Amino acid sequence: MISQFTKPKRKMEHPDYAPYPLRRPGPGQDDRKSDIPLDYNLKEFNFASKTLTKKIVWNDLRAIALSDSLDKGAIFVETNEGSVVVKGYPNIAQGYFFSQLAIVLGIPVPNKRIVRWDSSEFKVLTKELQRATFMIKQLHQKITNRLENPYLEIQEYLPGITLSYMGKARAGKIFNFYDPQSRHRLIKVGFLMGLDIFINNPSRFPLEIWKNSGNSEHMIARTEPKYTDTTKDLHDIDNLSFDYEYIYGLDSYSFERPPSYYTNVEEFLNKVFLEMKSIMQAQLDPLYETKDQKIECLNEFKQLVYDHTLYEIKEMSLLQVLLGIVLTIDNIVDMGPVRLRTLWESVTVETDWNNAWMKNLQGINMDFLESMISIFQKFCTIYEDVVKYSKDITLNQYSFDEQKYLEIIMMNPKIKERIEKERENDLMNSQKLDQSEVVDEDEGEVLERNLNDAELDRKIEEMFMIDPKDIPKGENKNQKQKKPLTPQEQQQQELEKKKYGGILAKKLYENE
Repeated sequence: MISQFTKPKRKMEHPDYAPYPLRRPGPGQDDRKSDIPLDYNLKEFNFASKTLTKKIVWNDLRAIALSDSLDKGAIFVETNEGSVVVKGYPNIAQGYFFSQLAIVLGIPVPNKRIVRWDSSEFKVLTKELQRATFMIKQLHQKITNRLENPYLEIQEYLPGITLSYMGKARAGKIFNFYDPQSRHRLIKVGFLMGLDIFINNPSRFPLEIWKNSGNSEHMIARTEPKYTDTTKDLHDIDNLSFDYEYIYGLDSYSFERPPSYYTNVEEFLNKVFLEMKSIMQAQLDPLYETKDQKIECLNEFKQLVYDHTLYEIKEMSLLQVLLGIVLTIDNIVDMGPVRLRTLWESVTVETDWNNAWMKNLQGINMDFLESMISIFQKFCTIYEDVVKYSKDITLNQYSFDEQKYLEIIMMNPKIKERIEKERENDLMNSQKLDQSEVVDEDEGEVLERNLNDAELDRKIEEMFMIDPKDIPKGENKNQKQKKPLTPQEQQQQELEKKKYGGILAKKLYENE
């Protein structure tokens, strides 16, 4: 029966006080009333729960979990319909901008939206999260700290595994190059690396640019679980029943740039492009890897995967990652500094709380990003053949998506209005140009196409002293066909031309 699985709702009573929620328990709290009823019975969060796709019902919480990631971490919220992630952290504006940048560049990241402090949803979700964790003191305190921000981020929950839960067999399934889906996934890993190099984010991948160890928890191989799957199934390294999608980047941040960063980037990219050129010229064959001929610029990433899973990535898999890096760099160059600035403007807000959003957004060093575009442009110019080769062997499927970029920037009303005005002005200018195209000119006078036939004939007659009827016209089926002149009429016309020098001159002579 259902009743045997249903636990009673929690109640709290104190012999000296009326039952909660009339008063808060504890000495000296008689006057502190509360409207938060204790009716939650939280369960353990299921990390194999599906992503919530419908509207979130915040008073329908089943489980809550915390992540000790960058800044203050994330709050995992599970409901009967699925799970979402709530984030409240100081760099929320920067995180949102880099997430939009990743989407524009075709990099897999979770979908996000921002909830403002003055919205009704903000008030409901903060109240319900505090209410659900009131009896668990430590959890309640951490939740409260993370909600003390004027902007909260609602992020799509990604059911999946990090390197820590892969194991050798799962890693072989995720990082192999045998099927098109795996090659596609590895190319997107290269896209993630390219973005991290562009914005200087060393918190995800270990590369010689940063001399770092990376963070295996900041990239997750997404899966599509069933409703019956549990956390135990997901974290069981021997469970090979899951199918994996992209490897997602969970957080993207731009760290302070060290003085040697530009030099490190150029040295690393030079290795990337040279190794790609060696493969292009058949000097290095990744399919038949040897001890002396290997892709060396990704050794740190290869070692990270091996340390966590005992799986050694093959050279052909590393080639896909290299392709992703090259294609991302080319896409960033195609995007250019103007589009980048416009994208930055599109995530600004009209009404801010104590300038919190804009102050954080202005912390992004746009001059640094524009300098990185200049470096990328230099490499794309020098190694133009490598870029073309990379596009050819990937069938040009990974180009910069202009349509996706327009969709994002048009979400800002001011940007949308500005672009529509520019389009209207361009259209009007093009129409004016078509109407006022120069046909001929003589002595400073210009004939315009937008004149009607009678006016045009008058101008021709005044300027050239010729009868417009004598000017040969192009064939037009809609025009009425004229009768051909008889031989007598042609002879008379020739005599008049010889005698007077033209129709206009004849008229002037007759008037005199």
